[in-house]
Amino acid sequence: IVSIDSESLLISKKNPNPTRTSSLFEESILLGKIRSALTSTAPHSAPLAKSASLKNGLATVPISSSTPPGTAAVTIAKILALDGISAARVNFQPPAQ
Repeated sequence: IVSIDSESLLISKKNPNPTRTSSLFEESILLGKIRSALTSTAPHSAPLAKSASLKNGLATVPISSSTPPGTAAVTIAKILALDGISAARVNFQPPAQ
């Protein structure tokens, strides 16, 4: 964990891969994988998956604050396990009404 506040958490891999510039095509595929991880492991966050983003290996991921901590941890781990992701910024969003 690199930083934490009341609304977000920044997690970096212990030994991230050297940063390299990804093509738009590669980032699009990776973003699809991030969104898939969100919808498959954190159903509370599925409506938020469209607002996930990726830039230079940093995934910005919205997770519903109603998601159980264990589920959120599995989701974050799946995202960090993706080749090309060096860190994840998790933004906790209020539950959808």
